Amino acid sequence: MISVYRQWQDQLVHDGPADAEEALARPQTCAFGATRRPTVNTARRSIPSSCAGRSWHQCWPKPLVPDDVTGLPSRCMTVEMDDDPILALPAADVLIPGIPAHLVMPLRHWTERVFDRRHPLAQIRTQAVCLRLGITPHQGDYLNGLKRQPDRELLKIVQATLAIIELDEEDLANLEQIFVLGRSIYELQRYDMRPRIGRRMPAGVTAVVDRARHDAPTQAAAHLGNAIRAAYDLEPDPNKAYLESVMAVEAVICPLVEPNSTRASLSTTVRNLENDMNSSAPAWMLQWGGPKGQPAQMVRLTSMLQLLFQAHHRHGGAVTMSQSQEEAEWSVHLAAALVQMISTGLLRKI
Repeated sequence: MISVYRQWQDQLVHDGPADAEEALARPQTCAFGATRRPTVNTARRSIPSSCAGRSWHQCWPKPLVPDDVTGLPSRCMTVEMDDDPILALPAADVLIPGIPAHLVMPLRHWTERVFDRRHPLAQIRTQAVCLRLGITPHQGDYLNGLKRQPDRELLKIVQATLAIIELDEEDLANLEQIFVLGRSIYELQRYDMRPRIGRRMPAGVTAVVDRARHDAPTQAAAHLGNAIRAAYDLEPDPNKAYLESVMAVEAVICPLVEPNSTRASLSTTVRNLENDMNSSAPAWMLQWGGPKGQPAQMVRLTSMLQLLFQAHHRHGGAVTMSQSQEEAEWSVHLAAALVQMISTGLLRKI
């Protein structure tokens, strides 16, 4: 549909909104081959009051600032697609949970290509996935049993396929494109030896996590990877995500501050840093500069460490028995920043 909207944007600039809406309402074919006739809710179109008495060309801000993905103008006008909320503006802000109708056919076509009967390992592949998911063959055929699964099971089928079958880059790229073009809340994640489906992370968080895992020691990087998977998995596990986040930070700072201790933890490390900070001759300093050029106070680091471990039920003795999903995600973000900074020399001995 992207080319359709670029055509609509061009016509909007040259001919005005009425002609553009007429063009948009014509039947169009989407990237997956489905033909539909979009509808425009003109009652929801908003034009600034400052446009009164001016021509459309004078009113419309030039140059247009298009959305990075769809090419749609990002201000001055709101067009709502009645039958498809994914096409409402601004499109870049819309992610759809679950398996919306427009993703069902592309995902089914993808699985059919993966389990193509012409592939020499087709029967073995299909049987392995069915056994993993507890799917029985239909009339003695595992592929037919797989095809008869309801739409709500599609993501689980794809996840099992990724876990069991060694797919080529073309298959992975096609699956990745389906989730991106379909504005899915899920994405193809490649943090493991094997890719998997997970909930989409903000782009900035992805960059921080990737950098942290690159700079961190092996054990810390492994714990951080486990935390990401648990927090953003298809079926997230907030408790595991938070625990792995804490362990990732422990793996990088405890050997540094307490190299001879076999019972070191974030709480004991923070206590040691606080004692050192209050001593007459501190042994530790932060490489981060303060407002007057001197090293920043150690409390800046210990506060972040306390924020992480005191909210963790293993350390904090909280009444509730489980972490929330929000706490799990926050812990991953904070742990990634701490692991990256400590791994690259934020904390050092004087």
